[in-house]
Amino acid sequence: MNTTTLDDVAIVLNGKDTVPDTTKRVDIQNKGTSVFSVDGAGKPTSAVNGMVRTVKKTIGGVGVASCDFNFATAANTNEQVINLGAIVPAKARIIDVYSVTDVEFTGATTLVEEVGTTSSGHDLINSATIYAADAVLAMAADHFLTVAPAVAASSVYVACTPGANWSGVTAGKVSVYVTYIDVTGI
Repeated sequence: MNTTTLDDVAIVLNGKDTVPDTTKRVDIQNKGTSVFSVDGAGKPTSAVNGMVRTVKKTIGGVGVASCDFNFATAANTNEQVINLGAIVPAKARIIDVYSVTDVEFTGATTLVEEVGTTSSGHDLINSATIYAADAVLAMAADHFLTVAPAVAASSVYVACTPGANWSGVTAGKVSVYVTYIDVTGI
């Protein structure tokens, strides 16, 4: 691994080249901590500006490929809750959450989403529909900075309720973006 250091900032190239090669991953580091990564295609693998970070997770209909999570098939319209995991580090403050429907959830007739820090919670995004492609749900203004930082890492939950049985929701994909201030490296 080659490292070029400029004061406290280093550009680390995975491989032996001294010039970035588009087939290799590039990490920009600050005092040894990766603050920005780009994969071999030049696509960021993390979005970082100082200590502001954004995590993207995708949820697909039943059996939809290339998603982080999928809804389970069921012959009912019961709410399903997806735990995106402890994606907010300890002591971090959530500053924005939004979702974008990438592909329409056909077979659902409607699909209502809410996002929170507890199962079935809506302290981040109130209940609204994400059924159609390009539907965007954003954090309500009255929710901004209302979720206090926690001593331990925090999970984010997405709860959805379809207008028809889950077993028919075999298409659709939504991306959920969670932006927070990370203070763990300070």
